[in-house]
Amino acid sequence: MELADAAAAGAVTAAVEGRPFAVSAVERKASRRNPPVPLITSTLQQEASAQLRFSPKRTMRVAQQLYEGVELGAEGATGLITYMRTDSIRVSEQAVEQAVEYIRATHGAPYVGSGTATRRPAKAAVAAQDAHEAIRPTSVGRTPEAVAAHLTADQQRLYELIWRRFVASRMSPARLSTTRVDIDASDHVFRLTGTVVTFDGFLRVLPQRADPRDPELPALQVGEALTLVRTVPEQHFTQPPPRYTEATLIREMEERGIGRPSTYAPTIDVIEARQYVRQEERRLHPTPLGQAVNEALQSQFPEIVDIGFTAQMEERLDAIETGGTAWVGVVRNWFTGFAANLERAEADMPRVRVAAASAGEACPQCGADLVVRTGRFGEFIGCSRYPECTYIKGREDRPRAQPTGDPCPQCGKPLVVRQGRRGPFVGCSGYPSCRHIAPSTPGSGDGAAASAGTGEAAARPDRPTAEPTGEACPDCGKPLVRRMGRFGPFVSCSGYPGCKYRPPRVAGASPRAPARRAG
Repeated sequence: MELADAAAAGAVTAAVEGRPFAVSAVERKASRRNPPVPLITSTLQQEASAQLRFSPKRTMRVAQQLYEGVELGAEGATGLITYMRTDSIRVSEQAVEQAVEYIRATHGAPYVGSGTATRRPAKAAVAAQDAHEAIRPTSVGRTPEAVAAHLTADQQRLYELIWRRFVASRMSPARLSTTRVDIDASDHVFRLTGTVVTFDGFLRVLPQRADPRDPELPALQVGEALTLVRTVPEQHFTQPPPRYTEATLIREMEERGIGRPSTYAPTIDVIEARQYVRQEERRLHPTPLGQAVNEALQSQFPEIVDIGFTAQMEERLDAIETGGTAWVGVVRNWFTGFAANLERAEADMPRVRVAAASAGEACPQCGADLVVRTGRFGEFIGCSRYPECTYIKGREDRPRAQPTGDPCPQCGKPLVVRQGRRGPFVGCSGYPSCRHIAPSTPGSGDGAAASAGTGEAAARPDRPTAEPTGEACPDCGKPLVRRMGRFGPFVSCSGYPGCKYRPPRVAGASPRAPARRAG
């Protein structure tokens, strides 16, 4: 019976409230739930995302550590899992026998999968190369509990996921009892189903969350009277397909034959790093930049920006590998059309521009609207009148460049101390016209650039200021100063880097540093 609107639902509610409810039919049916196959790259990333909330990149980084080896005390560095970039579900006979012996000794003979349940050649993925085994522990005897003390938190969680999945794949199926109950009330029939686990099988090692839509029912008999607690009318709408998560996107790529095990995580990483998509509540949402790039590429390279292109190309490459096709013809047929499209795009393809969104604020310098733009380092808020007004919000909070008091040896403009991604450095204030960067102070030892003369304290606020010696540099006439380096104090010209004079050290002053004169 289909209830089309609230009035129909209300009529049923009114008809059954206050009426007797009784069980009219009970049907029980036995079923089995087979164990899952071992993990491969795509399913590892999907399960780690769903259960551990690991990103694909994080999953593969931790899996690489487990594969390369972990120090296990007296055992030394030991690889804990097999190769983690694989699309094969094949498992060696030796590993199967080891798993069966472990299951028999730990859980008993009934939990050992028999016949095809244990050794079945599960259906391989489309175009699986089958070059490696499935992802499994190198030794089932190394249980997650046994190695937990030697692993980081991430390593332990991922190893347990891999270990449990492999052991469960070699166990017997779970046996279930599904019950369907019909309940009569005033010429209306209500139906419910529930499932009870009669033998847990592989679920002992790989427990699964109960589905609230599949409740565990009490033992009901035909004719048994029931009591109505409440009626709950609910309206349901057809929902659009959910947005991709990282896990479901990888599953979609695998099903469509897009990419290989080694490319799933880098693909997700690239579209996020380049801000083509953003994550909101673990769902991937296309950004305006991603939509603009997609539209531009679709218009110029429709054959390449196509869901089936990668899968078809993989098939052609596989045919070349097996000797079924000559590579010259495959490359020529593809490149001829691509070269023409590329030449046309270089001449006609418009530059990808993302419309700037209003930030709802006024520019403090010129009064124009501030807008949200996208740059190479992400989103920022700047003036809508750029390049006439170069105001960028937050720039005033950045540390200003501090003059060193020395001229640039290339253009003569003042040298200044700036803050870079690797720390402070000395560069020309005429950047970008002049790109001179002063090299590190000889003997500083940490690789960061330092200034000379009055700029020493500005570039190294945590180090003592260079002390004048009262002598003049014989090369340029500027004062000589005493500095502190990795091998101790030394004397050099305050005109560095323009003048690299360093007097010879006094014999015995520092046995670790050879006397030298730079320049």
